Amino acid sequence: MKKYKLTKHNSGDKFRIEALVNIPERDIVAGDFGGVVDGEHNLDQEGTCWIHYGASVVGNAKVSGSAAVGGYATVLENALVKDTAVIHGNSIVYGNAVVEQNSVVCGTAQVYGSAVIQGDAEIGDKASIYGCAKIKDAAVIVGVTHVTDEAVVCGNAFVGGDYLIGEKAVVGSGSVLETSGIIVE
Repeated sequence: MKKYKLTKHNSGDKFRIEALVNIPERDIVAGDFGGVVDGEHNLDQEGTCWIHYGASVVGNAKVSGSAAVGGYATVLENALVKDTAVIHGNSIVYGNAVVEQNSVVCGTAQVYGSAVIQGDAEIGDKASIYGCAKIKDAAVIVGVTHVTDEAVVCGNAFVGGDYLIGEKAVVGSGSVLETSGIIVE
């Protein structure tokens, strides 16, 4: 049984989703309208995943599992949001980026390129994660921090302020960076 249908949206070739069943985990009842998509390929009919009103998932991007996209967030190109990941605020996830497991992307954060956000990681404020960077475990990236190249931020690391973390740098458990700087290795 389908959990949503596509309804014509006023922006041309886009569609707005409409719930056909209740999804209590997302506070959705049958008849509620959700976000904007290009087609059914953007939102899995299985699981409790949902795109809330105001958000959009377009291109070849996909939301699956129990993931949610809300606020005015945008997921596009070939990005994948899965498991119980949450994208909200005015954040943007695009390119071939993957946001998975219990991770959260919020604020006006951007995740793009081939970046991977996983575990219980949180990306917020105006942070940008791109290239082949990986943020995992319980790491938190906020402020206007940029993590790029093949850098990894992991464990319970906290990075705020104005940092550039790049090349093959690893910022691990117990690290607290709160002002500004450049870390490359």
